[in-house]
Order: sequence, then structure tokens, then C-alpha cells
Amino acid sequence: MPVSAVVPKFFGYYVLDPDYECDDAEARSPILLMEDCGKPIVARNMDKESRVDCYALINRLHFAGYHHNSVFERNIVVQPGPLTAPPDARSIENPSYRVIDFGRTNCLEMWTKDYLRRHRDEDEDEMKVIAKSRFSGNLKSERGYAKEELRLHLYNDI
Repeated sequence: MPVSAVVPKFFGYYVLDPDYECDDAEARSPILLMEDCGKPIVARNMDKESRVDCYALINRLHFAGYHHNSVFERNIVVQPGPLTAPPDARSIENPSYRVIDFGRTNCLEMWTKDYLRRHRDEDEDEMKVIAKSRFSGNLKSERGYAKEELRLHLYNDI
């Protein structure tokens, strides 16, 4: 089976023309247009294999150097799949999962820059090592939390 996407498709970021006159502040808000990826999962209603599939998405984010920092059922969504099939041929029996809500997400590069900024009076090389170690610790903690959120902590083989 091919590996599916981890995150929704991004279609664009739109901002209202500044010359457009509008008194409604909400109407002036920028729009982030993304793929609709379905409804939030409910782990207790899922089989082990499906929960492992969701856990794998978190691991793939980590492997790419990202700490989601908000792993909750509401931030993993499901829709009928497979997405390679035409919409009328998709079924929830072949679910497709995505991770959403990246408002608290951080990456190693950003984390390190912030850490160095906060510790600018200390040895930079040493602070880079510490930053990477702490970031790795955050990823490990998040994997543990993801196991609990997905009810995978009940299994010893994961």
C-alpha cells in the first residue's frame, strides 16, 4: 500500500485587498485554504491497526523534524478512502487519516534558533547540542502521549 500524506493539501493563503473597505473585522481575516480531510477520530471506536496508522503519522512528522505539540484525537481526522479512488468509490472501510492543527508545531531549526536566542551569553556549540537533546526529549514525550491518546499504551508490542 502506498504511503499516504500526513497533512492536508494546502491550496493557498488569501488576504483581503487592503483597498477594499469593510468594517467587519472578521471579514478582513486572512484565509488559509486547505483540503477537508474529514472528521476527528474517536480512538476507542477504532481497531488497533487504524490507531497504529494514526500513530505512524505522528512518527512521520517527528522523522521530518517536527514536534506537533498538540496530539489530540480532535487533531487527527479521518475520511473515506482510498483517496486514489474516485469519490463515489471511497469507503470508510478504507480510511484515510491526516494530522491537522499546526498552531503549536515547532521544528528543530526554529527550536534551536529560539534556544540560542534565549541562551546567547553561553557557548553556542554547547547550546546547540542541548537544544537538540531537549527537542528530541519533546518528541519522545509526544510519542508517549500519542500512544495514550490513541489507546496504544494498552499494547506491549508498540
